[in-house]
Amino acid sequence: VYVGAVTSKGFMATDGTNHIYVYQNATPSVSVGDIVTFSGTKDTYYGMPEITEPKVTKTGSGTTPYPTPKDITSTFDSYDNTVGEYIVFSATVVKSGNYTNFQVAGATKYTGALSSGTNALYNGLNAGDKVNVYGYFNGHNTNSNLLNVVGVKIENAGAAPSGYGAKTATAKWLELPETKADDEWEWFYHTASLNNKNVRNYSFEWNYGDRVSMWVAYPLYTAIIGKGSRSEAWNYDRTSKPGVIPDALQQNVSKGYKSGNNGSYDRGHQLPSADRLGSTALNESTFYGVNMTPQKNKFNAGLWANLESKVRGWATSSDTLYVVTGCVTEGAKYYVLDQSDHKVTAPTAYFKAVLRYKAGATIGSQGYVAAAFYYDMAKYDTSSESSVTKAQSMSVSELEAKLGYKLFVNLADKVGSTDAQKIKDQKPADVSWWW
Repeated sequence: VYVGAVTSKGFMATDGTNHIYVYQNATPSVSVGDIVTFSGTKDTYYGMPEITEPKVTKTGSGTTPYPTPKDITSTFDSYDNTVGEYIVFSATVVKSGNYTNFQVAGATKYTGALSSGTNALYNGLNAGDKVNVYGYFNGHNTNSNLLNVVGVKIENAGAAPSGYGAKTATAKWLELPETKADDEWEWFYHTASLNNKNVRNYSFEWNYGDRVSMWVAYPLYTAIIGKGSRSEAWNYDRTSKPGVIPDALQQNVSKGYKSGNNGSYDRGHQLPSADRLGSTALNESTFYGVNMTPQKNKFNAGLWANLESKVRGWATSSDTLYVVTGCVTEGAKYYVLDQSDHKVTAPTAYFKAVLRYKAGATIGSQGYVAAAFYYDMAKYDTSSESSVTKAQSMSVSELEAKLGYKLFVNLADKVGSTDAQKIKDQKPADVSWWW
């Protein structure tokens, strides 16, 4: 069976259909996803079956099978079961002294509580937060009027803040992806001075719920790359346009990330510091929290860094290289904490797409040629692969299909819709210039 959830006193064992709590009276040595065998004494606690005095053996690891949770929000007070059913409910975080519980709207009999909840689940929760609580039902404490849950995850369910940026991009820059008025992301951009001229620096779409930029888009060319050293000016972004995201809704990356529920992560640049050495101000802007996402060190310092270096090489052999770098948070189950103990989602994938322009070039169409890359963190978080290869590349059209939105949306205005589609459809593995 699999470990479906851990507490400070034991874990929930599950085969995806049947679930039972294994009480160890100590911090378990197993983690979610581990495959285990166990033996012990069958007992009950708050009317629920559990295993006590267990002997536990880890036999492997994998992906825990979770059934579709039963939503008990509307039946919270009347809900009951004799087994540890996988449930979910929507609630407001309430705090009293050292206790953190969950008040369901309309419920007057019971309050939700985590059974021996771990710090990883509680971290980042503030009184008044709107959340969805997922876990296994673990009985009622009728003395304290609590509905107990062996917690799996707690999702922020509050309405996303808005009104600080633009719902859709107001510029027609070639690097820009599609922006949509009906999502919860907002668009911001930066300009800067370079050689006594005001130039565009980068733009990004901010996801308030996950506290990361879903993408960062920017032009890249020799003058803006420049030469010099990293500023290490880790800070909030207080210079964006058309508005500024409040500090409390950004990442506080002043001293790196704290561990969340999956160990340590680097502060991974989306726009690399080494791409903006043309001036001090340009470089400092790459150290804003809005440009950071959690990346495992092996990926950040290995394959991702090598791709960034290759992109700079392509840029110096171009008139301009238009770049969009981004992440995917759908299905994310890991997070880190920033220096203010806010949860920051660890993305499930990263991508990079580049559009090269070189006047008079014979490859591509009308001087333009494109390439794209997509890295699933289920593989690359722990992969020792560090070289950028043809096999990792894909056409921009293929990447668009994965992401569910369009890239380089203004290209057709430049070259026409037919050539724009040809540029997006071309496989970079078939174009020797990239390699």
